[in-house]
Amino acid sequence: MSNLVKNPNLRSALDLTSNNTLKNIALILFVLLAIVYANNIQDKPSTNFQEVAVENKSISVEPNNSYKLVRGKQVIICFDDGYYSVYKYAFPVLNKYKIPITFALITASLEKGKKPREYASGYSFMNMGEVKEMIDSLGIEVASHSVTHRDMTKLSTDEIKYELAKSKRVLDSIFGQEVITFVYPYGAVNSRIIELTKAANYKLGRSIIWGEPNLWVDRYLIPIKEVRMSTSVAEVISHIKYHKTTVLLFHRIAPQPSYFTEWGDDQFKELIAILKSDENINFITLKELYREWWQDITAKYLAKKGWLPEKNPILFQKVDVDQTRAFNTSVGQ
Repeated sequence: MSNLVKNPNLRSALDLTSNNTLKNIALILFVLLAIVYANNIQDKPSTNFQEVAVENKSISVEPNNSYKLVRGKQVIICFDDGYYSVYKYAFPVLNKYKIPITFALITASLEKGKKPREYASGYSFMNMGEVKEMIDSLGIEVASHSVTHRDMTKLSTDEIKYELAKSKRVLDSIFGQEVITFVYPYGAVNSRIIELTKAANYKLGRSIIWGEPNLWVDRYLIPIKEVRMSTSVAEVISHIKYHKTTVLLFHRIAPQPSYFTEWGDDQFKELIAILKSDENINFITLKELYREWWQDITAKYLAKKGWLPEKNPILFQKVDVDQTRAFNTSVGQ
């Protein structure tokens, strides 16, 4: 049995029988489920990664510039906690370039307002209307950052279960998308928390360990590159340059950063402009990273079994359901 797939359910579905008819039936069901799951796990289509001109004339993006990056990079932008400053300063930039992000929210801190505000303190938290506007505009992934943002290593098992289950249930309900990513408060995590995170039906766990994510190695300790007040744009670019996939962690964006987890709004604009000017950079979410990984597992497994070419252009091709409907969608409206 291939060690590509360790899930006992997959083994039982595909390997328990040597009967060709039953095996073919199992294969068909497996592929159909894989296609449906992989193609529906993201709630919005990925953004169009066309090249965008850099407005800041002081930034050179010529091929010989040291900022020019090698091919095949993925950048995942994460914002933790849900501060209003993200809506005020980061969202306009992200919306301009249509860049999706993974947004980790603390459900007890989420404001109840349903309408976006023109002004609020940068240290206050976003309301539901502001998060929904970002979802509608960018297709962001909503992740759970717990209910109360307590250090979970100091909680009882029942308290951890509460933080995991209630936050997921609330976010699923409010924003209408499946929450599959849990972000450990303060990055505090141990084996007990990881096992409980898995049991709560999260597919990913994001840490604050520095490094490059590899879901084949560990998808419940996803590492990051944290961007703090002392971090320069050049440092971020350098990290991206030497890693295929980079998870950038931000907290607050501010005109004049004064706390170590804040970053300047001008720096953020500069960074996004540089990255967006490089057509070899893809901006995705953690949910999309998981989707790609699941597709890779499925394709490799089926190819190893001899049921699928190693590279299949059709299996995971996205289908626009609206364009394939054979009935009048106005009926019953």
